[in-house]
Amino acid sequence: MRLRMYSTLGLILLLVLLVTVDRVDSNGQPRFKDASKPGQYYIFKETLAEGTQLDIELYATDPDGSQVKFSSNQSDFFNITPSLVDSGTIVHVFLIRRFDYETQRRFQVKFSVTDGALTVDKTVRIDIEDQNDEKPKFDRNSNQYSINVPENAQKGSIHLNFTTTDPDTNDGVTYQLVGDSASESKFEVKKGSEVNTITPGSIELKGCLDYEEQSYYEFTIVATDNTGNNASAIVIVKITDTEDKPPEFINVGSYNQQVNEDLAIGDTVTTVSARDGDRGVGMKSTIKYSFKDANTYFAVNESTGVITVKDILDRDSPNLINKGGFLSFKVVAEEMRSDESTVVASTIGVCHGSTANSTMIDVFITVNDLNDNRPKFDNETYEASVRENTRGAALSKKGEKGSVLLLNVKDNDQGSNGEFELSVNNSAFYVQPNKGFREALVTVIVQNKTALDFEQQDVLVLEVYATESSTRNVTTAKIIVHLENINDNSPYFTQTTYSASIPENSPVDTFVIQLQASDKDKGDFGNIAYALRGNNDGIFKIDKNNGSVYVNKAQLDREKIFSYYLTAEAKDTELSSTTQLEVTLTDENDNAPVCSSSDYVSQLEEDKHKLQRQITIQATDNDEKNTNNSKLTFHLEPSEYSGNFSVSRTTGLLTVYRSLDYEELNGKEDIKLVVVTKDQGSPQLSCTSNIIITVLDKNDNSPIFNQPAYSTTIYENRTNGEVIQVNATDKDKAGDPNSRIIYRIQELTDKFRIDPNDGAISVASGARFDRDLKSSYMYTVRAFDGGSPQLSGSCNVSISLLDNNNKKPVFKNLPNTTSVLENTVNKTFFRCIAVDKDTNTDLWYSLNKAESFYVNDTKGDIKGLFVIDGRTGNVSVSITGGIDREMVEKYELTIHVEDLNAEDPSPQITSATLTVDVSDENDNYPVFGKNHYEGKVTEIASEKLDSPINVITVKATDADQNKAIKYSDDSEDFNITQEGLIRLVKAVDREKQPWLNFTIFAEDNGGLISNASVSITLFDVNDNSPNVTLNKTVPVAEDTMTGMSLYTSNHILTYYKIYIYRDAK
Repeated sequence: MRLRMYSTLGLILLLVLLVTVDRVDSNGQPRFKDASKPGQYYIFKETLAEGTQLDIELYATDPDGSQVKFSSNQSDFFNITPSLVDSGTIVHVFLIRRFDYETQRRFQVKFSVTDGALTVDKTVRIDIEDQNDEKPKFDRNSNQYSINVPENAQKGSIHLNFTTTDPDTNDGVTYQLVGDSASESKFEVKKGSEVNTITPGSIELKGCLDYEEQSYYEFTIVATDNTGNNASAIVIVKITDTEDKPPEFINVGSYNQQVNEDLAIGDTVTTVSARDGDRGVGMKSTIKYSFKDANTYFAVNESTGVITVKDILDRDSPNLINKGGFLSFKVVAEEMRSDESTVVASTIGVCHGSTANSTMIDVFITVNDLNDNRPKFDNETYEASVRENTRGAALSKKGEKGSVLLLNVKDNDQGSNGEFELSVNNSAFYVQPNKGFREALVTVIVQNKTALDFEQQDVLVLEVYATESSTRNVTTAKIIVHLENINDNSPYFTQTTYSASIPENSPVDTFVIQLQASDKDKGDFGNIAYALRGNNDGIFKIDKNNGSVYVNKAQLDREKIFSYYLTAEAKDTELSSTTQLEVTLTDENDNAPVCSSSDYVSQLEEDKHKLQRQITIQATDNDEKNTNNSKLTFHLEPSEYSGNFSVSRTTGLLTVYRSLDYEELNGKEDIKLVVVTKDQGSPQLSCTSNIIITVLDKNDNSPIFNQPAYSTTIYENRTNGEVIQVNATDKDKAGDPNSRIIYRIQELTDKFRIDPNDGAISVASGARFDRDLKSSYMYTVRAFDGGSPQLSGSCNVSISLLDNNNKKPVFKNLPNTTSVLENTVNKTFFRCIAVDKDTNTDLWYSLNKAESFYVNDTKGDIKGLFVIDGRTGNVSVSITGGIDREMVEKYELTIHVEDLNAEDPSPQITSATLTVDVSDENDNYPVFGKNHYEGKVTEIASEKLDSPINVITVKATDADQNKAIKYSDDSEDFNITQEGLIRLVKAVDREKQPWLNFTIFAEDNGGLISNASVSITLFDVNDNSPNVTLNKTVPVAEDTMTGMSLYTSNHILTYYKIYIYRDAK
């Protein structure tokens, strides 16, 4: 049976299992899950800044736990930053560059995630919200407009249309014209109706233009949207000229000319010139010149404006004389076209109105006179008469007594050409006037009568000259003068003056002097009679035949009239002459001196050598001056005090010879002196004057204090009352101001006052003393008398203060801040120092625990941590201690100091604050936030790690102050940075070890160390292919059909199929 079976099968079947493995990869596809929004539509404002995190979070997972990478199709706009989380990767999206609504309003962003093998896409729609971020834009890229406007443009006319566009939505634009005052007064900007984003505008004329006033304007248009964004454009306006101005004359100053009267007809006088008033008009008009009115003397060339002489200019003609040689006329300038037609005046409208086509100017011509005429007398020869020997008489017409001869001279030239000088050829005469202008009536007057002597010459011939001042041309006229005979010789005295002297009191008929006179005339003209003039009521008389002078009245008193001046006259039948007679009276001593005053009064200060009012004895003597009869001398009569005075013998001046002492007069204040005034005549005469001298007391004694120094003491709490009294005396007369005393403290003080009358010193009202500030006061008291000059004496006053214990003690070193080391026990760390200005003090220090506290987040009780020594003020930590800086860092202690000897006020306590800062001691170990940390990281299958991978961050703290912590670890695969970041630094393989444990350390800068444990779990990655080794005997039934499954492996990742093949045999 068994052999048949093998033969059937073809021997014993040797099953050879040939295994073929087909690997089917189970790598799962990454998946997106929106972590922030259920939809895929976002809206963002276009004004978001670069770097802004967008409100888009993409969350992706990989079923295999593989790391995934993200990307987008808009990488120039968006930056993708992934972060690992426990169950996958979340992506934050950041803006790289700003949106611009006006450029792109919507984005279709495709975000992709891949695990390296499979990729999944997610499309997100992002709409941009418009913001007002655009300025308006003018339709000119250059932002500049240039326009031409005629000067006759009407108000309201439009000269520029423009538009602005603003891409922003709902962005109303307004316009404003900005320029100088001239531009803003002439133009304005108007806004039209907006269409979509376009806003039209226009420039309209606001005021009238004038090319000649201003031909150029420049201003700015500012376009502003409703949020303040603005743009500007410059507008340049050029004004074009129009035919609206009349001609205008130039060189106006040259139209006032002077010409000489000898100009010939046709000679040029001046030229007028005008130009077109419209200087900007392209077609210039020609100018036609004419006179407004008919002109007698001048003509004008209508084309050139040259003015020439038309008729002879005779400055001496009546017409020009009446006009003063001044001619004026108007010249008209009229605009003409090239076809010689007149420019028609234009009507410009509301701005300019009607404009004239012509203008006028005044021309002034002064005709200057030339010297073309000589002076001319009305006759060539004249006849005249004058009495001989008559000075100052004017020549008369011959045969017409009393009718003065007048010579008429004329010169028809004008101005200085008509001036002439008049003279006569005989020095015995002169002419009047001696100068003339155009015409003069001339008289000839006798200047030297001695030259007119009928007996020597009875007829004279004179020549009168008229000489032109400018040319010196001379015209001559003759005068025949006939002399008339007169009695022309007067009597004359042999002496011009006579003098004589006689004693005063001379009797009647006393001979004085004889006068003598002669007369050259003969006959009746030679008879002389004498007489006296100015005879003082007939005091003297004269013999009219021989000229002897006698006393006529016995009234000669020299003291009344010491000299007589008489005029003696010698007269013939018509003429007379005089002489002067002086009669002097010689003096007799017949007058006693007369004292001007019988009594004189003055005052004299004691010890002075000069009277307050000077006394000069004055007297007069009517006898002849400078003679013994009138020479006066002054004499002081002997008396009790006459030896103290002297009087000048010659001047009468009374002077003090020896000063007086008022106190030695024994109460006699008035001194009587007698001065006698004497003349030196014979017999000698005199008069007497009485002098009263009042001696004035001089303030020559100063007040003297009874003692040079005064002293006293008072308590410092004294507030009123008398302290001390000083006393002084004055030797000057009692009751007199010189001895009346007032007292004064010399120094300025508000502590004490002195009674000015009795010297009592008392505490001033409101005065307060403090012995600790000032223990004594020293003053100088002065006593002043009432004299002038005022004298004074002084003394020293010392006032010392006695102490009262009235001051609070004062801390010298509080408030203050100090420090103490934590954990200190029973140790002094500060000494309080207080002082008291009082002399008798007992200070006691204490700690006010009720007002002392610790300062933390809240205030609290110090609980007996500190004590103070009452005597020394030493502040210490108590014996129990308990200071811990980590619990309390600062204490505020209130310290009291009290003066136990206080009087008023009592008690005297002062408080101050001592701030105690607790210094740190290194008594705390660093402390990790956890005793054990756990982390996760994906295994790294490669042999070498490219860069460290951050795993977890730890932190340790130290309660001590200002402690720096240093981190370290004991791992070879990880390290920890000084920021507490634990990083994987070597490749790790989960298949070798699924987790790693190590220890981290924290050490402060005082050497204290603490530690914590760390466990890191490794995440698996698909980094190993299946490796199947099949070593298994499978029983197979002999009737198993080909293709049947014999064995199935249950590997979770890869499926294997095992097939059986028959042996070929």
